[in-house]
Amino acid sequence: MPAVNTNTPRLQNTRQLLRAKVVANETVITEPFVLKPPASTSPTAPFGPKPLPPQAARESKPTAGGRSIRSIHSTTETLARMTQDVEPPTLLATMLGPSCATLDASPQCKVLLTSKLIGMAILVLGSLLKLPSLFPVLKAGSTRGIPIPPLLFETFGFTVGIAFNIRHANPFTTWGEAPCLLVANLLILLVHWKHRPLLVIASAAAYSYAFRTLLSPLRSSDATLQMLLGLTVPAFMTGTVLQIYENHREKHIGGISPATLTMGLMCGLGRLLTTFVEVDDPVVRFSAVFGAFLGLVLFFQMIVYKDGTRRFLEHASKAK
Repeated sequence: MPAVNTNTPRLQNTRQLLRAKVVANETVITEPFVLKPPASTSPTAPFGPKPLPPQAARESKPTAGGRSIRSIHSTTETLARMTQDVEPPTLLATMLGPSCATLDASPQCKVLLTSKLIGMAILVLGSLLKLPSLFPVLKAGSTRGIPIPPLLFETFGFTVGIAFNIRHANPFTTWGEAPCLLVANLLILLVHWKHRPLLVIASAAAYSYAFRTLLSPLRSSDATLQMLLGLTVPAFMTGTVLQIYENHREKHIGGISPATLTMGLMCGLGRLLTTFVEVDDPVVRFSAVFGAFLGLVLFFQMIVYKDGTRRFLEHASKAK
């Protein structure tokens, strides 16, 4: 058998690749694979990282929360850059939403802006709606010429409507005048029952409890509130229809101020737009349509029975 030449180039390369010694469970690769440590300027730590300067060492020292000062500074700078990149919302975006930051976004944004502006005007005008009728009642201390049953139906409708809008977070511009009208009705009822204090106290307690019940989802379900909202349509209708019938029978509008009827018609027509643009509930929409129609009828009666109303007011003034 021929002898094997162990000095061939291939075997010599193999021996060089396998030249390793195991010392203390660590493999130290010998030549030609020499592990060279990184250059270091510190004689005490030839294989360690380069020590930090004193200022950098203080910044890298962990704080009580476990984060270094340098890390906190870096986070702060990042947040500052992010804040600078975000533009503050415009007035239109605040009023109409992010999709309508400019009026050129879509035609619907212009319609929504018009609705918002009309709603704000109705808030001011509607809040003053009852004042022309309320001031004479408070001054005279009498509700002569003011029909009470329609007032009670209105009070029920305003109470349920306010609770419904609060519970469903509807835009305030679609119902914001209702609280002022409700307060005016309650003041007129208070004057009407001023000689019956026990009835006033009992009614106030019952009303407060009922209103708190309507506002609480735990005490009244959404289905119950929706059912009561449906009853507000015939409630407003009944009260206004009774007023219309009384005006027709007496041939005058009584102590109702013409300014109240005029502002009521304007608010009713404006409420049609705001309701159809911003509220999807069919009951609320139908109530707005019917309310505007009845307001138009009352305004027509004010014009037709102008002479009869003047004679009634003159007779009431002489009776005092």
